[in-house]
Amino acid sequence: MDTKPAERIYWDNMKGFLILLVVFGHLLECFPDGSRDSVYKLIYVFHMPLFVFCSGYLGRYSPRKILKGLLLYLVLQLSCCMFTFREIQITTPVWILWYLPALAVWRMLLPFLEECRGRARLLVIAALVACACLVGFDNTIGYYAGLSRIIVFFPYFAAGYYVKRYFQDRETESMASWLYGRRTEPVLRLFIALFFLLLSGVFLHFAPWVKAEWLYGAHSYQSGGYSLWFRGAQYLMAVVFGSAILAVMPQKKTLFTIFGQKSLSIYLLHGVAADMLKPVLSEAVSATALRYAVSAVLALAFCGSISMIAKKIYFF
Repeated sequence: MDTKPAERIYWDNMKGFLILLVVFGHLLECFPDGSRDSVYKLIYVFHMPLFVFCSGYLGRYSPRKILKGLLLYLVLQLSCCMFTFREIQITTPVWILWYLPALAVWRMLLPFLEECRGRARLLVIAALVACACLVGFDNTIGYYAGLSRIIVFFPYFAAGYYVKRYFQDRETESMASWLYGRRTEPVLRLFIALFFLLLSGVFLHFAPWVKAEWLYGAHSYQSGGYSLWFRGAQYLMAVVFGSAILAVMPQKKTLFTIFGQKSLSIYLLHGVAADMLKPVLSEAVSATALRYAVSAVLALAFCGSISMIAKKIYFF
């Protein structure tokens, strides 16, 4: 097997699966009390942490890409402010746009992450998690400049980058190849899938007592009404759920592959479509199963159409 194409397909599948969950989750928000939905909360436990991990694994220091991302943020931020009749400002990202400045900051910090070697990398991750837990006591950050999310999600980015460096240092195989070589047994794949379902069932049982705001990484403990212990538990949950998904993601081309190749385009453009549908969906009072079905169909339609358009017209 040619490992390079296989690894590229693996990460495209991963990004495609996660971006589909992002769109699905945002569509659920459009329904009445959608953010209180237990499945919505389950998705938010792991989908953005794992998406940031992927960005870290695939990330590299490039001043040109950093500048390009910041310019794109400025254009989209100002456009959103004008078209939604908001006050023109660039310091507090509109909705999903927080990811662009966050990605720029994380990429700028890659040279500092590169200075650490061996076990020191584990200390860096531990220190970043500690900082993210402590920042929850600060009530002044919040959504401003996306700072809270930049700090809270940075450990996942650093972890992804360090995992890539670990396999590069070994000069033997990639993470995707390493995982693929250890999950060829059908029994093992079945065990991982059942383990994920079991964990999901446990979380769904306790989900009614969890507020969605606790999972966004943008609220302080005081404003969100939660504690340091939950944020710590959230890191643990994200690692466990994320590891299970990483272990079972295929290296063959799937529908996710197409979405993953244009994941950033889908991320940035699906919000427009979701906003257009929100007045319709917000008035809908439907059964939970129908709500999931409508959101899933729309998510597939958005991802498919945006990815095709993005291939024809150059976009991120």
